[in-house]
Amino acid sequence: MNKIVCFLAISLSFTAALSAPAQAQPFFRTFVSGLGSDNNPCTRTQPCLTFAKALTNTNAGGEIDVLDPGDYGPLVIDKSISIGNDGVGTVGIRALSGGVGITINAGSTDVINLRGLTIEGAGIGQTGIVFNTGKALTIQNCILRNFNGDGIHFENSSDSFTNLNISNTFVANNGDNGIFVRTNGFNIVQAVFNRVEVVSNGLSGIFFENSSASLSNLNVSNTFVANNRAAGIFVRTKGSGNVVAVFNRVEVVSNDFGIFVDREGTGVIAATAADSVGSGNGTGFFSSGQDGGAVFLVVRSVAASNHTGIMAGNGAVLAIGQSAVFGNTLGWEVVGSGVLQSYGDNDFNANSTNSGSLTPVTKQ
Repeated sequence: MNKIVCFLAISLSFTAALSAPAQAQPFFRTFVSGLGSDNNPCTRTQPCLTFAKALTNTNAGGEIDVLDPGDYGPLVIDKSISIGNDGVGTVGIRALSGGVGITINAGSTDVINLRGLTIEGAGIGQTGIVFNTGKALTIQNCILRNFNGDGIHFENSSDSFTNLNISNTFVANNGDNGIFVRTNGFNIVQAVFNRVEVVSNGLSGIFFENSSASLSNLNVSNTFVANNRAAGIFVRTKGSGNVVAVFNRVEVVSNDFGIFVDREGTGVIAATAADSVGSGNGTGFFSSGQDGGAVFLVVRSVAASNHTGIMAGNGAVLAIGQSAVFGNTLGWEVVGSGVLQSYGDNDFNANSTNSGSLTPVTKQ
C-alpha cells in the first residue's frame, strides 16, 4: 500500500512539472513584432511585443531584432545590447508624457548599439536618449524628434573613458539641444559624428562641454546643422577641462552662431574647421576665450551672408587661411583682446564693413 501511494505521488509530481509553464531563458538573439506578445519567449516564431520585455530575455552582449514596423515602447538599458532594424519599416519608440525614450544605466564595460529607430517625443516626451553610465553608445540610421528637452543627452556620471558615435542620423525640433554632451569629474569623452543632420532645435544643434579635469575630443564630419536658435555647434571648456575639436565638411546655416568655441576656466580648447561653410548665421565662425586658451583654425572654408563672417573675442585666437569671407554685414570683428590672424591667402569680398584689425601671419 505504501509503495502504491509513493508511486502515485511521484507520478502526480512529474505530471505537474510537465504541465507547469516553462520559464523563459535568456537568448543571445531575441525578436519583437507588432503582432507579438510579451507572454512569448521572444524567439523568431514567438516574438515579444516590446523592447523592454525582449531586453529581459536577451543575454548581455546580445541583439534584439525587429521583424516588422511598430511602436515598441520606451525602455531602460542596463547591459551591453544591440537593437537593430535592418529595413523592415518605421520602428518607433514613443516616449510617455514627461518621459524618456531610451535611458541607459549600463556598466562601465557595457557597449550599446542602436540602429534604425525612430524615437518620437510627439511634443510631450522630455528626452529622446539619456546616457547616464556605460562604456560606449553607437547610434546609426536613427531619427530623434519633437522632445521638450534634448534629443540626445549624453552625460556620463562615472569617472571613465566613454565613446559616443553617431552616424546617418536626423535630430530635429527639440525644445532644448539636438545633441547634448557633457563630461563630469574625471570622465573622458571621445565623440564622433558623421553624416548627421541637426535642425530646428530650441537651443544649440550640438552642445559639447568638457568640465572635467581631462582631455575630450569631438570630431564632426559631413554634417548639416541649421535653424537652431542658439549655436549650430557650441564647444566649451570649463574648469581645467581641455577639448580638441575637428570639423570637416560641416555646413552650419541660419543659426545664431555657426560654430562657436568658448573657453571658460583654465583649460585649453583647440579647434579646426576645414572645407566647411557658415552661411546665414548671426556669426559664422567665432572663437572666444577667458584670458586666452582658445585657438580656432579655419581653413579652406566659406563664411558668407552672415551678420558677422568671423569673430575673435576675449583673448581668443581665430586664424584663417585659404578661405572666403563674402557678403557679410561685418566681414570680421575683433572684440576686446581677441586676435584674428590671416595667412594672407584669403578672399575678403563684398562685406559691408569690418570691426577691428586683422593680424597678418607669414606662411612658413
